[in-house]
Amino acid sequence: MKIVSMKQLRQKFSPIRKAIDKGESFLLMYRSKPLAVIRPYQAGKDIHLLSPQEETPSLPEEEKLRTLPEPKKIAIGETKTKQLPPTDDVLIPEKTGSPLNKFKLKKVFV
Repeated sequence: MKIVSMKQLRQKFSPIRKAIDKGESFLLMYRSKPLAVIRPYQAGKDIHLLSPQEETPSLPEEEKLRTLPEPKKIAIGETKTKQLPPTDDVLIPEKTGSPLNKFKLKKVFV
């Protein structure tokens, strides 16, 4: 088994392809780490690659969309509201004749 880098594979592809056709295998390295083994096709060993037994999905299964529940009764019309009893705690300002005199100030000019 010969060791080949990605750069060598790009630059010298034709001789490497011819060597693979003859039956040699190569260990492909990328940044000093093994990436793949390149070897000729062998019908006895590689048959499972051509017709896989089980298909595994690459993406997870989609979640079903949620829908709003259907309304049982739609009421349009009068609704009963509670009337609050009057309270003495709320101060209601007295109405004055002029909106400028709402603080009941005497006008003094010096």
